[in-house]
Amino acid sequence: MTSVIIVASGNSDRFGKEDKLLSKIGNDAVIQKTCQLFLQENEIEKIIVVCKFEIEKHIREVFKNNEKIVFTNGGCTRSDSVKKGLKICKTPKVLIHDGARPFASQRLLNKILQETKRNDAVVPWIPVTNTLKKINPQIQTLNREDFIQTQTPQGFSTKIIKLAYKKSDRDDFFDDCEAVENLKLKVRIKLVEGEISNKKITFIEDLSPNT
Repeated sequence: MTSVIIVASGNSDRFGKEDKLLSKIGNDAVIQKTCQLFLQENEIEKIIVVCKFEIEKHIREVFKNNEKIVFTNGGCTRSDSVKKGLKICKTPKVLIHDGARPFASQRLLNKILQETKRNDAVVPWIPVTNTLKKINPQIQTLNREDFIQTQTPQGFSTKIIKLAYKKSDRDDFFDDCEAVENLKLKVRIKLVEGEISNKKITFIEDLSPNT
């Protein structure tokens, strides 16, 4: 079986005064839509939500204290929050997902679940479509074909991702796969095609699935 850690303890600094996870998409809050995807999946045994009290309160009210969902407090950084979620993860496989990604599809989830069964890490990606420029120490245009953008949910062997965070004293990983890369061990990392629609809510305009 598999657990999912939903990281939902950020400050929404770029979004505005309102917590973006409690903002509405139609009739549902962002965090509600994010949780719904995993609640309807039979292969998911536990949903571990790493969040602040206000988010926990909302989820408990909406899902009637569903026993599939458990909670833990967030840390000072995203990496700290992931570590807290991993401490209570008991399944051999785990997915880690951004609470602010409510548009991930069932199709993508199924793909990640299947590939996680035979790999140590699974990462969805989409191509870079804009021109990339490096600005330090000077402006330089980069070949975008050498780069991809990664998304969540990312899937892992629980043993491997726990080891990755235990072995590192860093708390600034850009994504969880970077922690595995940092292990410098021979691990099976699988890249799978993600979805353009699986965007992370950062600004108010992102609440529309069509933007």
